[in-house]
Amino acid sequence: MLHGYIPMDSDERKVIELITRFTHGVDGQPDLSPFWGLLFDPVRYEGTEHYNGYYCATNIPREEIGLERKGKPGDYDIVFIPYRQDHLFFDRTAVYEVKVVRPSFANQNRSPNSFGSTQVYGLLEDGVPLAGLIHVIAAEPLLPQQLGSIAMSRVPAKGRREDDDPPMPPLDDLYELQPLDWLPGEAINRQMHRLIMAGFPKYVAINAFSLMQNPDGSHTTTFSQEYRGFTSGYFNPDKKCATIEKIAAHFHRYGEKRYRRLAIWDS
Repeated sequence: MLHGYIPMDSDERKVIELITRFTHGVDGQPDLSPFWGLLFDPVRYEGTEHYNGYYCATNIPREEIGLERKGKPGDYDIVFIPYRQDHLFFDRTAVYEVKVVRPSFANQNRSPNSFGSTQVYGLLEDGVPLAGLIHVIAAEPLLPQQLGSIAMSRVPAKGRREDDDPPMPPLDDLYELQPLDWLPGEAINRQMHRLIMAGFPKYVAINAFSLMQNPDGSHTTTFSQEYRGFTSGYFNPDKKCATIEKIAAHFHRYGEKRYRRLAIWDS
């Protein structure tokens, strides 16, 4: 994460839209890597081989789904429903709660205004099949004097051959120092530690990653490999058929008006 990023001034709903504005690789498939903890890990290859992709919806009010219990979450922030051709796996619906963290150099320990625990336990009580919590780091960029530095490798200039072996290039030709905005990486590790220590059930997927807006308007996400093993989720042991039926009814009522089709393995 190098210097050059500019601040992202967005409310929570806007951040949710940004992290579900999936980029596409050379093969044309959307990048769902921030969500694999719930989309892939519970069923692994044996389950996903039956999918063609997912339907995704954001910011769905609970009353729109038809859930009677009042309280949190007020909205289902991100909903994924796997599909294969005309069959939808409503019993594998994944729902994420999303919170935004905005650390700065002056307040590096900042937490989100709401941690998300009440909402996550509300999802479990609702009986959704798969539940997760994401903390999105939207860090204030550091000033030049606050930046660190990182040695980046580069291709050295070709040396003159005096025998069969090329001469060893000077170290200065192998690396160059680049400015480093270290705050997002520190904040990711801090938030992951907090999420782990919060004591959520093992079947709740937890994740924290940074979202940074580049000068050209594009966005970059950065993850912690150190905590990758904690981001997996599994099926809610208290999932409820009634809730699954309500999600199915909501999908059939609104269809592509609310749900985007994300083809992953379509031929």
